[in-house]
Amino acid sequence: LQLGAAAERIAGVLADRGIDVSGRTILRWVQKFGPALADAVRQHRTRPVTTWLVDETYVRILAKWHYLYRGVDLDGQVLDCWLSATRDLPAAEAFFRRTIGSTGCVPEHIVTDKATFMKADLFESDFSHATVITMFLLPSINMKLRPKILDLKPGTRIVANSFDMEDWKPDETAKVDGCSNWCTAYFWIVPAKVGGTWNLSQGELTLKQTFQMISGTLKSGNNTAQITNGKLNGDQITFTAGGAQYTGHVSENSIEGTVKGGSNNGKWRATRAGK
Repeated sequence: LQLGAAAERIAGVLADRGIDVSGRTILRWVQKFGPALADAVRQHRTRPVTTWLVDETYVRILAKWHYLYRGVDLDGQVLDCWLSATRDLPAAEAFFRRTIGSTGCVPEHIVTDKATFMKADLFESDFSHATVITMFLLPSINMKLRPKILDLKPGTRIVANSFDMEDWKPDETAKVDGCSNWCTAYFWIVPAKVGGTWNLSQGELTLKQTFQMISGTLKSGNNTAQITNGKLNGDQITFTAGGAQYTGHVSENSIEGTVKGGSNNGKWRATRAGK
């Protein structure tokens, strides 16, 4: 109906310029020349970026409902469309085959209509269920958010463009060669909270935590060993004490893992003191 109304409006515009043509004739032009015109336009459009936004909707054609798939890149350029009688995996695969073929571009990232965008207060919003957070914020805002980020589930990944979080050193840093502005990416993994005293069957583990870095002592009987090379990677902990390498998985009030070297080889377990 919208296409028919548009054709009638175009016919009216042409009539004002002395060209007598009906809306029905314009529709026939669209059907005959539209595909060729679309192909010609595709040849001259800019190369799409590799992040695609893909959605689907319902359209009624000749009293039957169909599914219309559509892809748009980050520049707002419509990549292609696909009309299907079904909404299933083969239809989605057909859409991507067509779009990759028509654009000559393979997407690296795809955002579907399952993604939601919300207008909200950044400091009041609940993003506790996030597993990945990307930021391009000023350092002062990063620092204001930092306590909230550190309370996220251990293993949550944080990526920031250009601005770090001061003394919370990133786990990885990457720079783009030949770039002049906003060229550095910082990557953090939210560490588990392990600071404090832990009880082991053979002694006591005391940990001091500074973000993902840990130090402290391991006491067994009259012997006390300093912890070195201590680090957290999300809920995974590693450190060396008394010539042995400890690795483990941190849950809320316990750590379980393996130890190799020194006088101990095998499994080890620690529970948080008072729990």
